[in-house]
Amino acid sequence: MQHINHVISVQNTVMVIAASLANLEMAELWGIVRNAQLIRVYFPEWTLRVYTKKQAAAADSESIHATVIQRLLALGADIVYVDSSSTRTAGNWWSYMVADDLDVDFALVRRPNGRLGERDAMAVKDWIEACEKSPRVAVHCIRDTAYQGTRPMTHGLWAARPRVLHQLLGGRSLMSLIDHFVNDSYSHDVDWGPSDFLSQVLWPLVQPDAVVCHDSVSRDVWPNSRQMPGSQSLDQCAGAEYDAHEQLITHCDSSDHFYNDVVSTDSVLQLLV
Repeated sequence: MQHINHVISVQNTVMVIAASLANLEMAELWGIVRNAQLIRVYFPEWTLRVYTKKQAAAADSESIHATVIQRLLALGADIVYVDSSSTRTAGNWWSYMVADDLDVDFALVRRPNGRLGERDAMAVKDWIEACEKSPRVAVHCIRDTAYQGTRPMTHGLWAARPRVLHQLLGGRSLMSLIDHFVNDSYSHDVDWGPSDFLSQVLWPLVQPDAVVCHDSVSRDVWPNSRQMPGSQSLDQCAGAEYDAHEQLITHCDSSDHFYNDVVSTDSVLQLLV
């Protein structure tokens, strides 16, 4: 990997928001630039770190990628170029590498087509305060829509303290667990993704006493969940996705009716085992 680093330590604490830029979809390209702007508003003490593939050719589509990278650098982002030829791990996993960076104190994993916002920032602040009270807390998660409440952890809405997590995993790296999980999915011919890994592998390893979650929809289902701070509206929730025209494409629906339709007691109990 080639690492262009702009991480700045604030009061000797390194705080990174990581995202994968794995393709040239305009929604992701625009979204990552937008988050590089929004981080200054909602997470001013944090650095955006973007994991992306090094573009070798100079085709028109790749020049768009290069332009976005230059814009990100100008906005103070930290760029990590991943050699995709040396790994079988798909690009949407690359941001998880931040959880193995032992020089980082607090690491958030977010999606480029989501938007950093006030509710997210308030929840993260509360998590950090919880970490200060309990040194064992290693992981954070957010559930702010009915669909997110159907599983304990969701891709793009989790965070970790790398050094604490490293100890909790017995010295194993998170990427080694991911490699095993991905290879297992290949061998069973199933399409398991990051949310499946978080719920099936990481969650059982960190709960109940090493995880704190903020939840507006399913606090009675998942342990160690506290109320999501701030007020939610139909267009303001953590993890909502936007298209390239800044139009919301997922609803911030937290209705109990929808939640009960998509999750069963049996499925919840299986994840809690």
